[in-house]
Amino acid sequence: MNNKLFVGNLAWTTTEGAIEEACAAYGTVTSCNLMLDRTTGRSRGFAFVEMSSEEEANRAIEGLNGKEVDGRKLQVNIARPKEDRPPRSFDGPPRGDRGGYGGGGLGYGPAASVGASLPYRGTGKICVNMQRDGEMLYTSSAMWTAANTGVPLLTVMTNNRVYYNDVEHQEKVAITRGRPVENKLVGMEMAKPAVDFANLARSFSLHGEGPITEPEQIRPAVERAIKVIKEEKRPALVDVYMQMI
Repeated sequence: MNNKLFVGNLAWTTTEGAIEEACAAYGTVTSCNLMLDRTTGRSRGFAFVEMSSEEEANRAIEGLNGKEVDGRKLQVNIARPKEDRPPRSFDGPPRGDRGGYGGGGLGYGPAASVGASLPYRGTGKICVNMQRDGEMLYTSSAMWTAANTGVPLLTVMTNNRVYYNDVEHQEKVAITRGRPVENKLVGMEMAKPAVDFANLARSFSLHGEGPITEPEQIRPAVERAIKVIKEEKRPALVDVYMQMI
C-alpha cells in the first residue's frame, strides 16, 4: 500500500509537529519522522510521513505538494523503498553505474566522468555525472576535455555553494572543543560571489543551464540539456542550487 510520503524541501525551522499538523488536514497520520543530523540534531530538510490509507496519502500530495511552508515550497510524493545496489566493479565492459567517490575536494569526479563516457560515443546513450561544486573547482578543465572529445555527458551540479565535507568536520571539532559552532562556515562558503558553473561550462563550449533555484525548473533544464547532447553532439551542464543540510 502506497501510504508513506516523502516530504522534502523543508526549511530548517520547520518542526516535526508542523509537518504532522499539515498532513493531518488530509487524513490520519500514523507516523511522522523528521530526519535529523546525528551530530547536531538539526533538520536535514526532509521527513517521512505515513498516512492511514493510500487515498489519504494521495489527498495529502494533492494538497501539500508545492505549498509554501516557512518560506519554502514543499515537495510531497510517495516515498520510494530503498533499493539494494549491486557491489561496485570496474572490470569488464561498461555498465550503467560507475559508482561514487569519497574525499569531496580531490577533483576525481569531473575527469572520471569524461573517461567513463568515452565508450558511449555513438551509442545513443547519455552518461550522467552528479557533480559536487567544490570538487568541480579543482578540475574544471575536464570540461574542456569533454568538449574536445565530444562525449555524451550530462553533468548535474549538486551545488550547495559550500565545502560541506569540511563544514561537517569543523562543526564536530567545534562541539568537541567547546568553540563557537557558527564559525564553521568561515572560509568554506562559495556564495560571495557565487560560482556561475553554467557560464563556466559555456566558456569551455559546453551547453550550460542555471543556476536552477526552484525544483520545478530542474526538469525543463535537464530536457533542454539532453536535447543539445543528442542533436548537437556536445556535453552539457545543469547547475542546480541545493539547500545546505
